[in-house]
Amino acid sequence: MDSEPLLPLHLDFIRIRNQRPRSIRERRLAVMRARRRIGQPVAHVTRAQLEVWQTGLFHLTAAGMHNEIVHVGQYIKWAALNGHRPDDPTIVLIRPQHIHQDLPRPMADEDVALAIETAGQPERAWISLAAFCGLRCMEIAALTRDVIDMGPPAAMRIYGKGGKVRIVPLPARVLGELLEVGMPRRGPLFQRMDGAPGAPSAGRVSERINKHLHSLGIDHTAHTLRHRFGTALYGRTRDPFLVAQVMGHSSVDTTRGYVQLDSAGAAGFLEAITALAVPSVSPAP
Repeated sequence: MDSEPLLPLHLDFIRIRNQRPRSIRERRLAVMRARRRIGQPVAHVTRAQLEVWQTGLFHLTAAGMHNEIVHVGQYIKWAALNGHRPDDPTIVLIRPQHIHQDLPRPMADEDVALAIETAGQPERAWISLAAFCGLRCMEIAALTRDVIDMGPPAAMRIYGKGGKVRIVPLPARVLGELLEVGMPRRGPLFQRMDGAPGAPSAGRVSERINKHLHSLGIDHTAHTLRHRFGTALYGRTRDPFLVAQVMGHSSVDTTRGYVQLDSAGAAGFLEAITALAVPSVSPAP
């Protein structure tokens, strides 16, 4: 990390404050992405350079942009607070206010099927993990051999946001995709795309899924595959607490943002309620 000489010090700083290894890794990757885009050490950027850098993030989802801004912004703030620069230019950074869409937007089953049929590996396995197990891109990227229980029944131990751990069943179809990619004896389930050792970043997983979907003319993202999963699971179980548990949500209020309810079915119930409360009226002669 010679091109970003202060970064090792910063990573040590957050490491001794018990940041999870995955968070430390995502911080390093985000800062190095910014370093390549800006063309100079991020710790010493100007306000004008930060503004230009942020305009280059508009191709990302709101959540992706938010994550990049948080990681890079925290690094620069640390540099300012610890006397490595005289000012804090992060005041110019604007975080997206609405990270998730107001309404769920699950991908249609036929689009999911098309995406899986036409994808190569590991994208096919990634899409399956998101659509059929509800995993986030960060959780897909972080999968290691030791969290997979071959069963029967097969299951995964997932370390989600906030350090929460959950057990997610692993359907035979998805397990088959993982076996096709190649199940290592130990270490990351998936490897970096550039051949370097280690797992891919969450951003890279999201980017490659989105690129494949858009190449098929499917106007969806990796995140809406989770919408599809939440909607499908709720439709089968009608149990919001179970859906929240499997998806790694702390509250069913969060789960609401992922589940598209059956409005046609609701309309039928409302008609029935109306019929019970209001006597039928014969049309005027």
